[in-house]
Amino acid sequence: MGRKSFDEIGHALPYCTIIIVSKTLKTAPEKCLLAQNLKQAFSFYDKNEEVLVAGGGEIYHQLIEETSTIYATLIEENYEGDTFFPKIDFCEWQKSNIENHEENGIKYQYFTLTRKAHQ
Repeated sequence: MGRKSFDEIGHALPYCTIIIVSKTLKTAPEKCLLAQNLKQAFSFYDKNEEVLVAGGGEIYHQLIEETSTIYATLIEENYEGDTFFPKIDFCEWQKSNIENHEENGIKYQYFTLTRKAHQ
């Protein structure tokens, strides 16, 4: 996760190890790891474990081509923003595990995208 994304949650999570990718942080926040770049971040993880990328936008853009699964939330409303998920070709992905929800009048959907095998 990028530093700005970490700043949004502000603390470690009890169920996973957070690796913060930042060129500006000098020390890792408590119970987190700090990497200067993605190569260093990947050196921290066990190759048999699933790696979850939790933002931000720059990290998503750098890793989208290597990604095999996306756990997504689609909010069915338009909002202004300054960070966006990379555009993807939905023909290359299989959508599954679709869950529709509504909260406070806002409809949203959870789903999984799995990259189709190249033919």
